[in-house]
Amino acid sequence: NNIITFLQIVSRLRRQELEYWPQLLLATEEKFAQQAERMWFHLHTLLSFEEEHELVELQKLLQEYFEGSSYGEFPHRLSLLSSFSRQLQSEMSANIVSNHT
Repeated sequence: NNIITFLQIVSRLRRQELEYWPQLLLATEEKFAQQAERMWFHLHTLLSFEEEHELVELQKLLQEYFEGSSYGEFPHRLSLLSSFSRQLQSEMSANIVSNHT
């Protein structure tokens, strides 16, 4: 009788654990996204280079940026870099248009 009660409790706890896994994974994913977003200003500074020789330094810094990423942060950091790429392209297009007017 005690064994049956024990097994029922274990079974119920196991079922609850499995029910909470999706929530735990989502919370972990959000945590990684927040950690990656904290790098926004750092990445913006990296990508605001002025001189040609800074390209070599930029390459090293970007390599460190991605190599220092956890597995969970990596896609968010990559997405952040993609956003900056689009922003820089827009800024360059705006500069070209304003220089021609």
